[in-house]
Amino acid sequence: TLEFVAASDVYKRQVQREVNRQLSQNEAPAEYYVVQENDTLSEIAKRFATTYLELAAWNGIADPNMIYVGQKIGFDEEILAEMIEKLP
Repeated sequence: TLEFVAASDVYKRQVQREVNRQLSQNEAPAEYYVVQENDTLSEIAKRFATTYLELAAWNGIADPNMIYVGQKIGFDEEILAEMIEKLP
C-alpha cells in the first residue's frame, strides 16, 4: 500500500500542475477564492450564496469532488454581483 499512496501523491501533484496551467491560460476573473486545506466546493459555494454545481460550471471543474489546495475558484464581475445580492 505504500507504493499506492506514493503513486496517488504523484498523480495529485500532476493534476494540480495541470489545473494551475489551465487556470493561468484563462482570462483572469475579476475575483477569486483560493482553496484552502479541507475546503470543499459545497462549503465555498455556501460562503458565496451559490451552489457547488454553479461554481464547478463557472470554473470548468469536471469533478466537483476534486479541488486542490491553492486552486483559484473564480467569479466574474456579473456573477459576483448576483451572489452579493443573494447574501442575507
